[in-house]
Amino acid sequence: MGVKISNSKFVYNGKSYFRGGSEDVNFVSYGEKKTPINRPNYLSVAGTVRPKNISKVKIKVTGPYDIQWEKYSDNEVNVGIKYLTLAGGTVGFSREAANKADLKLMKITIGENQLEKLLNEYANTARRSIEEEGNDGRIVSAVWVVMEAQLAEIISNSSSVSADVPIDSSGFTLDLGTSGSSTTKSKISVPEGTSFAYLLHKVKKWRKEKGEKYVKELEDDMQGLN
Repeated sequence: MGVKISNSKFVYNGKSYFRGGSEDVNFVSYGEKKTPINRPNYLSVAGTVRPKNISKVKIKVTGPYDIQWEKYSDNEVNVGIKYLTLAGGTVGFSREAANKADLKLMKITIGENQLEKLLNEYANTARRSIEEEGNDGRIVSAVWVVMEAQLAEIISNSSSVSADVPIDSSGFTLDLGTSGSSTTKSKISVPEGTSFAYLLHKVKKWRKEKGEKYVKELEDDMQGLN
C-alpha cells in the first residue's frame, strides 16, 4: 500500500498525512497551519469542536491497518502520544512498544459533506476561527489512532460506529453498534493525545448570509514534501 513514515508525515496508499505536532492535535481540532523552515508543517491548535457537536454528524472508522513498525527508526516513529488498550486505558506509544505489542492503526474520518454540515450548523466557533485565519485556516478531518489489535477488531466488526460524548472531558467516545454478544464493548474512549497522524481541510469557498460567512466548498490539504 506504499506506507512511509517520517517525523513530518505518514503516507498510506498515496495519500499523505501530517505528523507535526500530532500530540497536540485531536479529531476536528482547528487553527492555523504553520509552515516553518526546516521543521515539519503542523497545525497550531486554536480549539477542538466539542463532542456533543461531533455526535450530531456521521463519522467513518476504517481499519485495522497493519504497519511493519520494525522497518522504521525511533526518530521516524516516536511521538509523544498514547495508544488505546483493550482494557480501556492508554499506554505511551513508541516504536519499541509497537514492536512488543500487536498494535494496529485505525482511521477516524468525517467526510466533506458532513464536515460542512458540522461547521455551518453546529460548530460556529470553529467556523469563525477558520475564517479569521484566512488562507491558513484549517480543520482536522481525519486522524490515525494506534490501538491494540483486539480492540481494533472489535471496532471493525461492529455493525455501526458513531461519535458520542465521553464521560470525562477529554476527547470523545466511539459508540459501537452491538449486534453480537452482550459482553462486546459498546463504547470506546478516544482521549486527547492519541493522534498518530492527521489530515487537514481548508475552506475553498465561502458564502455570505445575513452578515455571516458559511462554508460553501471544502478542500483537503495533504502534507507535501516538507
